[in-house]
Amino acid sequence: MNKQSQISFSSPPPVAISGAGCLSAAGRNLEDNLASMLRGQRNLTPTPPFDVDHPCSYPVFAVPDTWLESTLKTSNSAADRCFILALTAAAEALATAGLTTPDSRTPMRIGICLGTVVGTSLEEESFYLQYFHGKCPEPEPATRFLAHPPARRLRTELGLDGPCMTVTTACTSGASAIAQAAAWITNGVCDAVLAGGTEKLSRVSLNGFVSLMIADRRSCRPFDQHRAGLNLGEGAGMLLLESAQSISRRNGEPIGWLLGAGNGCDAYHLSRPESGGSGLRRAISLAVKQAGIKPEEIAFINAHGTGTLDNDRVEGLVFQEIFPSIPFLSTKCYTGHTLGAAGAIEAALTLACLNQEIIPGTPEFSEADSETGAVPNLENRQLRASTALSTSLAYGGNNLALLLAGVEKNREIQDKLDSSPAGHIITWRNQPKSEALHSKSGAESANVPEEKQTSAGMFEKKRSSETPETILLRGVGTAGGFGCGAEALRQALKDTPAAKQTVNIRTPTGEVRRPAFLCDTKPLSDYVSKKELRRVDHFSRMTTLGIALALEDAGLYDYDRRRIGAILCTGLGSNQSTFSFIDSYLRHGDTGASPLLFSASGNSGALANASILLGLTGPSLTVCQPENGASVGLLTAIQWLRLRLADIVVVGAVEEYFPLRGYVLEKLGLLADHETIQPFDFTRDTAIVAEGAAFLALTRAEKLTTRPPIAELEADLRDPRNAPHEWPEMQPILIGADGNSCRSAPYAEMVKTQPGADWRSFTSFFGSMPASLPMHLAIAALTLDRRETLPMHPCTLPDNKKHITPQNTVPQAIHCLEAGKSGDNSLFSLALANSERLQ
Repeated sequence: MNKQSQISFSSPPPVAISGAGCLSAAGRNLEDNLASMLRGQRNLTPTPPFDVDHPCSYPVFAVPDTWLESTLKTSNSAADRCFILALTAAAEALATAGLTTPDSRTPMRIGICLGTVVGTSLEEESFYLQYFHGKCPEPEPATRFLAHPPARRLRTELGLDGPCMTVTTACTSGASAIAQAAAWITNGVCDAVLAGGTEKLSRVSLNGFVSLMIADRRSCRPFDQHRAGLNLGEGAGMLLLESAQSISRRNGEPIGWLLGAGNGCDAYHLSRPESGGSGLRRAISLAVKQAGIKPEEIAFINAHGTGTLDNDRVEGLVFQEIFPSIPFLSTKCYTGHTLGAAGAIEAALTLACLNQEIIPGTPEFSEADSETGAVPNLENRQLRASTALSTSLAYGGNNLALLLAGVEKNREIQDKLDSSPAGHIITWRNQPKSEALHSKSGAESANVPEEKQTSAGMFEKKRSSETPETILLRGVGTAGGFGCGAEALRQALKDTPAAKQTVNIRTPTGEVRRPAFLCDTKPLSDYVSKKELRRVDHFSRMTTLGIALALEDAGLYDYDRRRIGAILCTGLGSNQSTFSFIDSYLRHGDTGASPLLFSASGNSGALANASILLGLTGPSLTVCQPENGASVGLLTAIQWLRLRLADIVVVGAVEEYFPLRGYVLEKLGLLADHETIQPFDFTRDTAIVAEGAAFLALTRAEKLTTRPPIAELEADLRDPRNAPHEWPEMQPILIGADGNSCRSAPYAEMVKTQPGADWRSFTSFFGSMPASLPMHLAIAALTLDRRETLPMHPCTLPDNKKHITPQNTVPQAIHCLEAGKSGDNSLFSLALANSERLQ
């Protein structure tokens, strides 16, 4: 690297916060939230806003509908509450940053990283209730849900053009989104990122926490000896994270900084934190180390503080041991537990407290916990605040710690940045930027020298001294209808593709039998005892199996589990577990909701189970997004490695078949009655339902094992507004066309406009699923590893009757393309690793 591109990977620079928005029961904006807290005002609603048949009432912190009226009037989308809450907080964050939609002079590239739990689950109860009772309802609620994942919907509404990601890591989702957004800024992916979380009150959530007996019948009392559980809440919190260069370019001013973020997993239990707080300690340690400060510099801690026995005990013990003299509080006294939004709301409130140099007191606290002796801040306290810690804990043992600084740090941090070497970890090719959002007072973009502009539509690996650090693919783990393991997939590719299983699908005239690719997870017992697997759902089994196979294939199965990161991407999530939980209270009433099924439900449960079963305690992340989720997940894995957050990242996708999914696809006429997908027949629907897992073990170019790497991985993320129509020729390009005409439409256009490229699709061998990119990368890796030719499957394009004949040569590189209807395109390329230094 040359002098201008040397950033310290282990200690990335602080990321500026230029805007903040917060909406909760405590207030309609960030200022009102803090004012309510300083008044000791708790806006608790005695009953939830939906019907339940519990014998007693459970109060909640609900956002008044009147606070959302202005957003509803200006929104161009149907009013889903999770989305409206997020949009309201996002608008405040953009306004705080001085950004508006009218034409101005400083275009920016802004991404979206949004955390949510309820927002990634299909909870249209009226729709599901009909299906539950044997009827055949119209699938519109399901198709609307799949077509508008929260992050992409928010990006569309605001007219942004950066990448988008929907994160679901249970109660750390909002904090996880902020941490990931910071990595995007550090890696030069965007000028800015709107990051945070959103959540609405839900009957599913309430019944779940009541079934676990951790919902309080009165107002919650975090850290009190007599605490009896949590109160659910709803709301949204959003921060606008921005590069220092971007703020300077538009003459803006930071309102704070994200100094560090730590992510650690307990690998202990689905619904209880590890008693010693091992994951929380690790997360805090990583955040403090990344920030480069001493623990005593922290002014206060905004704790997760749910009011549950186990959570508060663990946090109290950790705080008393690590920060015995630092005041702490839980703002959930005023907002309730907002699940996926909690970490983001608390980050925004922490920043507000820093800038106002005051923290609120804790209402209704009467007695310290006899085991920890921890006493939260009891009265409003003025303090000379510069930095503060916000902690988040989640089911499954995911822990996040965010270290924030207020405006008092502006000059100190800016001086450090000005004296540091400039540059980015990833080199970006400059392209024209979108004019979707502009600054109120920036200078003309044309006045900024080209070499100073810090982001653009796509990045590329340059063959120069600025080449980013090499990322290696070392192992693959696959399971599906073809069998289990890399060899099973390799053998399947030699046969004629055909689905060998079938499923029965409901229709108005009776059940029909359709071909399917189903996954058998019996080989998982080679890695995990059958006793440990007794209560593990199918989605979690596929996840665990894929990760274990990838680590073993890489020769890294016994590597230090603290240094292994895991990222799960899914388009549809673990709906079977979620709907099984809903079934439990539809059959037996709300009081009959199953606590066991609730613990297993939700899209974050699979990676939590895998971490527990395999002992993975490094950073973890679950991305739930029907389009391009695997792309942003892979990009995240690359960033984690380059930032030294892990030595190995196992990243992949899992999709699960469940009857409701089959019903919706059949109702839409997308399923074929024959056993083979026709991926390049874009005029017909020939999809075949499928499930399976595909994981990739990635590392930096370090000698972690005696096994040589399979290939080098490069990534090319296309700006949806400036995506070129040129794709590599004379090298195979694997695409996600899978017989679903809607999902294949973007590929149809590309193939038609560039028929000379070597287009391939192997979905005929593993079935139709949204997140097919990792499976195609696995196929590419197997081909390069054996120095073989790709299987020959010529096809005819129906639009122009041209015949595509794949190249019958041993490829030196293979490209895997993921495209979405929204215009997002990503190209991940595998090339032979040809140097001993990469082993």
